Amino acid sequence: MGRRTDINEGQRVAEDAAEWLVRLDSDDCSADELEAFERWRSADPLHAVAYRQATTLWRDSKTVIRDSLALSEVAQQALQRSPERRSARRWRWPAMSLAAAAAAGVVAVLLYWSQPPQALPVGTRYATAAGEQRSIVLADGSTLTLDTQTVLVERYSARERRIDLQQGQAQFEVQGDPARPFVVHAGNGTVTAIGTRFQVRLADAGASITLLKGVVHVTARAADGSERVDALQAGQRVRLDADGRLGEVELADLKAAEGWMEGKLYVSDWRLRDFVAELNRYSTMQLRIGDPALESIRISGVFQTHNRDNLERLLAQGWDIRSRQVAPNEILLTRQ
Repeated sequence: MGRRTDINEGQRVAEDAAEWLVRLDSDDCSADELEAFERWRSADPLHAVAYRQATTLWRDSKTVIRDSLALSEVAQQALQRSPERRSARRWRWPAMSLAAAAAAGVVAVLLYWSQPPQALPVGTRYATAAGEQRSIVLADGSTLTLDTQTVLVERYSARERRIDLQQGQAQFEVQGDPARPFVVHAGNGTVTAIGTRFQVRLADAGASITLLKGVVHVTARAADGSERVDALQAGQRVRLDADGRLGEVELADLKAAEGWMEGKLYVSDWRLRDFVAELNRYSTMQLRIGDPALESIRISGVFQTHNRDNLERLLAQGWDIRSRQVAPNEILLTRQ
């Protein structure tokens, strides 16, 4: 099982991480302080995670959190706790802002991790049928956009804003609230956000997370109880396999990621069988490849997910593929 900490320890570690950010950013940071920092960071795995979260949140989330009074309060508490608070006037103002961002952001993430499990609140289930898309505005002003054949459950509580993605794909436009993180559970991982826009897709092979704006933290939980946390910047994506392992962070194709919101499928060198599987998500009229030799044909282009007449025309013109309806809900693809 993964490590469990109480809420006070989680907050203390987050505040310590913020203090270290301030100290290391100061002009007169000494070699002794650097050594003390390394001892602190290596003393506990949670320390290293907290410091990584703090630096990432400061770098990527300044515009999201700089105006929050809650962050200022957390930063002041962190500075008051510090033995070096009497020399705080030596630190530059940007460093103090850094502490505010880091402390509040890390507290938001670590408090979610550290609190003991509680009974899940009764949730509200949302779902879409084949070919349907749906947008929902939640109580806090955050917006969910569900793609075709998507099922999720919203479970808001005083502790967190939780979404359980059970099937399909959704985009999340999150209103900032550092005191109550927005957490999407998908497969063997979670995506934690403060205020941002991102997409999560869940399939049998695992989940993929694409960040469009802001910052999110992706936590993967493997079968052996180990955890890994990655921070995404805007324009990045990461895959989480079915066993709870995170892949490498990579650049996202944002046009392709946002295409489904416009009813478009941006395809770049896909195998025909993968192309057909994706299109079949959007309709009860299913495509079926009648010749196995066609399955590996490579397809590229922009296709409308709801216009089968146009699709059949493009397949015939570009790849010599014939489309023929053979049943009320089935179209067979063969060679011309």
